[in-house]
Amino acid sequence: MLSKKCLKTAQEMFRLLERKWRKEKKARRPLINELLFAIILKDHSVADASAAYQRLVGGFVDLNELRVSAFKEVEELLVPSVKLNLHEKSLLIKNFLNQVFFDRNKMSLEYYNGRDMDELRRYLAKIDGMEEEMVRYAIFHGDYFPRLDPTAEGQRVVKRMGFLDKGLAPAKFLASFEEILTEDDHHRFFLMLEDLANTGCELKGPRCGECPAKPLCETGKKFRGKPAKAAKPAGTEKAPAEGKKAKQLAAKA
Repeated sequence: MLSKKCLKTAQEMFRLLERKWRKEKKARRPLINELLFAIILKDHSVADASAAYQRLVGGFVDLNELRVSAFKEVEELLVPSVKLNLHEKSLLIKNFLNQVFFDRNKMSLEYYNGRDMDELRRYLAKIDGMEEEMVRYAIFHGDYFPRLDPTAEGQRVVKRMGFLDKGLAPAKFLASFEEILTEDDHHRFFLMLEDLANTGCELKGPRCGECPAKPLCETGKKFRGKPAKAAKPAGTEKAPAEGKKAKQLAAKA
């Protein structure tokens, strides 16, 4: 298990990440609804996407009625907030809902709670037009509780942070937080680490300059660099050595 010092550091890191991604406390929507919002959000502001989302879900009894509705109805509800790619968004919304509702065992996507995150990603990647950024947004913001088993990306972040006890596996590292975080915060911390792995702490190299966890992360501390050497007092600089030609001219003078 983690030492008390490491647990305290991890708790502080959770708060730093929370400030970055959770500036406003709000109830989380079901994963299927968050994916619907993520589709609308692409290329639009949160305000415009929120307005379009509210009109869309408010225009039908439930998502199944939205799924079987006329294509034109979907487009009309998205206007005027959706100004770009209206036809493509409407088509993706219909395709997405048809795909999810086709497999009744996975309807609403609650089936994936408690399962590996990669399993959900593979499932959603099969939907035509569904982009990784949409999936990432929904996984982080939606009411989703994956199994606390770090992906390869999440393990990379945990190792770079540098406060693992020697020999402690990343999965056990996350399990250690059960004693300091609520169940909901525990899952959120896991999701925030996974999100960080895809938005800043990437395989090709971490972007430490923009990372909220930098003050507590060992890799982030190295990024800040060593303190600059103090400037030498005036008048202490050595004069440049004279060249051979200069010495010869001086001798002839």
